[in-house]
Amino acid sequence: MAMRAFLFSLSVLTAFLYVGSAKAADSYNVALHADVFLEQGPYFVGGWCCGKQADPATIVDGDFFNRSWQWDQGPVWWDIRRSAYPDKQQVIIDLGDIYTIDSFIVQADDNDKYLLYYWNLATNTWSLAWYIPAAGGWGMQTRPNRYDNEQRYMLPASIETDMLLFKGYQGDGLYSVSEIQAFGYPAVKQVAIDIKPGSDQNPINISSKGVIPVAILTTDEFDAADVDPATIFFGPFEAYAEQNALEDVDDDGDIDMILHFRTQDTGIALEDTEAVLTGETFEGRKIEGSDIVSAIERKGSRR
Repeated sequence: MAMRAFLFSLSVLTAFLYVGSAKAADSYNVALHADVFLEQGPYFVGGWCCGKQADPATIVDGDFFNRSWQWDQGPVWWDIRRSAYPDKQQVIIDLGDIYTIDSFIVQADDNDKYLLYYWNLATNTWSLAWYIPAAGGWGMQTRPNRYDNEQRYMLPASIETDMLLFKGYQGDGLYSVSEIQAFGYPAVKQVAIDIKPGSDQNPINISSKGVIPVAILTTDEFDAADVDPATIFFGPFEAYAEQNALEDVDDDGDIDMILHFRTQDTGIALEDTEAVLTGETFEGRKIEGSDIVSAIERKGSRR
């Protein structure tokens, strides 16, 4: 009885989260044409008498089947009675990069429940993103709204991930999925920066007519040479870099990027204790880094 009450509450919460929700203006389907892997098979074995095999890539091709399409005639399907590890029979989607995701759409067999997980980068474990209820009707049905292939299930809070996992949860053991869409945008990559390399406190004279050097550091996880200097902004006023160069700023044997910004253009004020740099890589990945500053005012100085 307690389990039924829990599932009822969860269903009510699910309905609340997608009804009347707005779509983020800059979200797009980040799962489109991602790599798909079918784990712990067999797939396309058992079921009804004459099921068809399907290319796993169709799960992320952006196309939906007509509502009530037969579950084993084109979608990816599996019969857990044929698997030695039915609890681990699952679909993995490798997004290829880290994305901030705010919503999902799934088309799957009508009378089954499913679970959609995301790889939690903070804990290195799978975390539940969406408990997908049965939809009613017959055959393939879209969730959250079986009458609308564009309505999304909005997450209560956005997530950051690079992989998704989809599996059957409850039903007749004959599971099927034809489309999984995840809406979001590339996550911001946190990078290491060093304001005024060689200085620990980074004093900034806000009256200076000179420039502030800022280094984007190469690390084991990030190559500063990938940064497009034309996209870089620094400080509250988002100053452009006057100059940029690639060199080993911190003498660790790898190449960093050093940029120079006019102090007056940065907008750094006396009350500021840190300054932020933003930009993009040549591939369009957003980056962000920050470092402490010690703002002072010494008029008549260029430094």
